[in-house]
Amino acid sequence: MESPALGHETPAPSRRTEAWLLWAVAAVVLALGVAALVGAGRARRKSSFAAYNEIGEADVALGSQGIGDQNQRIFNRVRAEQGGITSLLDDGRIRIQPGQYQVSATSVVVTRKGESLDAEKVLNQEYFGYCVLFDDEGNELAVGTAVDGAKYNPSLIVGAYLTFTRQTDLALVQQNGSAAVGVLYTQTLVEPPENHVFATISFLQL
Repeated sequence: MESPALGHETPAPSRRTEAWLLWAVAAVVLALGVAALVGAGRARRKSSFAAYNEIGEADVALGSQGIGDQNQRIFNRVRAEQGGITSLLDDGRIRIQPGQYQVSATSVVVTRKGESLDAEKVLNQEYFGYCVLFDDEGNELAVGTAVDGAKYNPSLIVGAYLTFTRQTDLALVQQNGSAAVGVLYTQTLVEPPENHVFATISFLQL
């Protein structure tokens, strides 16, 4: 067998081979980019939620707390905070940072133990009410389902999509119909006290 002559040059890669290599590199780069974006998106969603409860620690009469004669829910328990999107204020409101969110809330009104309801008003559905989410300028952002307060049904805000362009303080308020009766919450329903949940609100950043 003859040995190759000195100075023999290796054949250059064909254009087809070069194209295949470029496509392979591009595919790897694209895959890594997509993986990074998906991972970043998952990380962002994981770190951007919050939830709060209002625990009943004593009887609170309707119209005695909050905005004017309205029945503001005074959130007093942090159930979850991750990502720094919200914070609980001393007055029971929630401070939220700019962004897009899915917001859900519940609110219920009850009667004191032994307190009776007017049968005619019950028949005329005068105890119907609903919760409303307000911003710090008095704007209604979301309205809950209308419910019969005489039956202790909670009003629900389910998955409202809201956008905030500035830091905003939010208040959840309970409207309780033309025949206000009962209390926002009462201490005598169940034990232990941490089970006295009369309002909830949660946030998920989108």
